[in-house]
Amino acid sequence: MAVAKSDEQHEYASCEFLKWFTEKQNNLRFAATSSYLPVRTDANDIDELDSAIRDENLSVSPKTRDCIAMAMDSFDDVELYSLKSFDNAYAARKVLDHSLDDKATADKAAVQAAIAAGQSRTEALEPYVGDAAFEQWYASFCQQLQAAAEGTE
Repeated sequence: MAVAKSDEQHEYASCEFLKWFTEKQNNLRFAATSSYLPVRTDANDIDELDSAIRDENLSVSPKTRDCIAMAMDSFDDVELYSLKSFDNAYAARKVLDHSLDDKATADKAAVQAAIAAGQSRTEALEPYVGDAAFEQWYASFCQQLQAAAEGTE
């Protein structure tokens, strides 16, 4: 969850909701009933989750509880990180999320059109496979990402 830039009243209301939502008991209740993990370190404990389930009289399947417990346990063995915010991050994220998928969709349509026009599958695929095709996409991807990060796209 995030607070998007808006007017002051909506930003304030969003922050108040996030404060409420991330309070330990509220977050544990949400985690237990949604199968999401808690966002708070002090709530990321199976004993705390079990207490919340018991105290709130929540209906949680044993498999769901065990899956959450396994995920919580794995946090002891990993180091978590988050991306730092930066200007134009949304535009950069769009490039990261869509560039390869958009390229694959366009290339698939081009290959299908070439096959429909009479080319063999091997001939139709030729421009889209191999190191040269990858390098061309990668250079374009890097340019799009740089432009998005700089706000010049």
